[in-house]
Amino acid sequence: MTDENQPTGDKSARKSRLGAHARKAGRVGIWSVMLVSVLAALAGLALLLIIDQTLRAPDWLRDRVEARLEQNMGGLQLEFGAVELVIGNGWRPRAALRDVRLRDAEGRRILSLTDAEASLAMRQLLQGQLQPKQVTLSGAFAVLRRDAQGAFSLAFDGGDRAFGGVAGLPALVEELEGVFATPQLEALLDVTLDQVNLRYEDALSGQAWTVDGGVFRLTREAQQLRIAGNLALLSARDFASSLEVNYSSSLGDQAATIGITLTDVPARDIASQAVALSWLEPLRAPLSGSLRAGIESDGTWLPLNATLQIGAGVLQPNDQTRPIPFQAARAYFTYDPAGREIRFDEIFVDSDWVNGTAEGTTLLQGIEEGRLTGLLGQMRLTTTRLNPANLYESPITLNGAAADFKLQLNPFTLTLGEVYVEDQGNELYLSGDLSATDAGWQVAVDGHMNALTPE
Repeated sequence: MTDENQPTGDKSARKSRLGAHARKAGRVGIWSVMLVSVLAALAGLALLLIIDQTLRAPDWLRDRVEARLEQNMGGLQLEFGAVELVIGNGWRPRAALRDVRLRDAEGRRILSLTDAEASLAMRQLLQGQLQPKQVTLSGAFAVLRRDAQGAFSLAFDGGDRAFGGVAGLPALVEELEGVFATPQLEALLDVTLDQVNLRYEDALSGQAWTVDGGVFRLTREAQQLRIAGNLALLSARDFASSLEVNYSSSLGDQAATIGITLTDVPARDIASQAVALSWLEPLRAPLSGSLRAGIESDGTWLPLNATLQIGAGVLQPNDQTRPIPFQAARAYFTYDPAGREIRFDEIFVDSDWVNGTAEGTTLLQGIEEGRLTGLLGQMRLTTTRLNPANLYESPITLNGAAADFKLQLNPFTLTLGEVYVEDQGNELYLSGDLSATDAGWQVAVDGHMNALTPE
């Protein structure tokens, strides 16, 4: 019986041992699955924990990054203090360089930045290529110069190496557009420059301006390039001045649209930068408004449309003339560069001397030589009140008037060829000159009427 029952016992023992192994394997499998799940969860948690967290690269990696970048920079030398990496919510890596310094092959400083950050293009990154998609540069100092011939150049960090030397800002922008055409930047869509300190030196006017905390943004959508800037002008005046600039063009095409918004910019500063606005030079007042213009593909300028609001100030061509005060003024006009003509849809002046509205056209003289010497025009005045130098107990009100005039800017001389005034059925004709001399204002007026009553 023992022999007969032995196989049965062996089978039971084997089954018992197999069951134990199975239960042990099952427990190992479960623990393995649980361990993988825990590790995956921990890995996911770790990735989640580093989202928007800054990871600083060790020195050896920083040196390798510096060497790798310099390989594609055509001999330029790049130095920086630290490398940082941030994983954003969209899993897009963003790299940052701190305390950046760029030098040319001879060691001359070209550019210094407090920070330079770039988010990488994911498609190129998956292909093993490091190409920026968005770039932010902070803390740059630049000098923009216009020489006596009107050519512009741009130098960063006050360095000797300048970009440009081109006649006109559109050509300077066109040169900067070439940066986007390089293969290393084909994925670049957005460049922001903030905390920019800019000094503008203008040899044509002999003046200089300083911009603090400027912000510029360049964006590209397909072949369309847009540039927007916001600038605050530093001055010793008791009001703050600012400019907003917009520029839009297609890469490889000089055609562009340009817009400028002004807030409390001295009229003299605006007059010194655009020949067509040089007639604003005698005004001592803050100016706000907008300018809109365009450029054809062949470089020809399109008409300039302007809306100007002029704050309280004075008309004073030189320091020897008595200032003529006004409370406010405004002008809506279009400048046609082809015809060298300004069409004023409205000029309004509010002052104790004169209060009224005018419209008309003027031809710009001397502009073909790059400098405005005078204006020749005709104006029509509507409902105007006059009381120059408070000559009358109460202002004189005119129903309408028309004037032919010539304005010479240097020295300031306003010549009235003929002024026709109609009031209460009477007709008055005037002619004369108003000049700003070293001795002050000089006035000479001749006139006659068709009738005059004792009153």
